[in-house]
Amino acid sequence: MHKGRYEISWEKLGSMCKELALKVYKEFQPECVIGISKGGLPVATVLSSIFRVDLYPVRLSYRKMDIGTFSSPQWSVAPTSKVKGKKVLLVDDISISGETLRIVKEKILWIGANEVKTATLSIHTHSKKPDFYILETDALIIHPWDKWIVKDGKFELHPEYQEE
Repeated sequence: MHKGRYEISWEKLGSMCKELALKVYKEFQPECVIGISKGGLPVATVLSSIFRVDLYPVRLSYRKMDIGTFSSPQWSVAPTSKVKGKKVLLVDDISISGETLRIVKEKILWIGANEVKTATLSIHTHSKKPDFYILETDALIIHPWDKWIVKDGKFELHPEYQEE
């Protein structure tokens, strides 16, 4: 399914976040940021700092203990009521089906946010596109926070990134 590999270094992540922030700022000035855990939180943290607004995490995932487990995303941390009346930037690392972004956005609007825009670092060519993104590639994207795991007291490449 993937065509090659695209590795994002911490330095590249910083420049991508700055580029994403400028893209967002041209059309939307958020009053808070919601980051979808896990992968969306590093990006959301940087963006909330750039925009100088509060960051609130949510957890809605197909995964449990870093393993794809569920056929549909499951809530473990719901959005805060502090989004009521605000313009919210909803952030994740990647959009593929767009399902997680859609469900969280609906919940945020139901709570009473005035407006919600979505942003991710990347998408694939077949992805449901968020309002803002930087990278479009069909490569396997290796984010810097996901690259390594600890096994038997030593670092090794995350199993999902090991070539067969």
